Amino acid sequence: VLSRIDNYESVRQAVTEERDREIVMTVARLIKKCIRSFDDAYRSGDGEFIMSLKHSDISGGAAAINRLQRFMDDEKIVVEQPGGRPFELTVSS
Repeated sequence: VLSRIDNYESVRQAVTEERDREIVMTVARLIKKCIRSFDDAYRSGDGEFIMSLKHSDISGGAAAINRLQRFMDDEKIVVEQPGGRPFELTVSS
């Protein structure tokens, strides 16, 4: 599964380097939470992650994506923009 933080470049420009690192680490923590102990997850680039779901078919991949979306909804990561409206961070997979 390939997942990415939506509008990552805009998010990155709107926050400090420390907040950017915090956001990426939070998303990584949620991804780790939604995979099984024998699966792997990697950060592949700016705001992009790969989940290697061993011994899974399409329904297993869909279940992992649904868990990630549910965890993201529960976490409610808010990005504060200087001079703009705050918005909730989303991830697409």
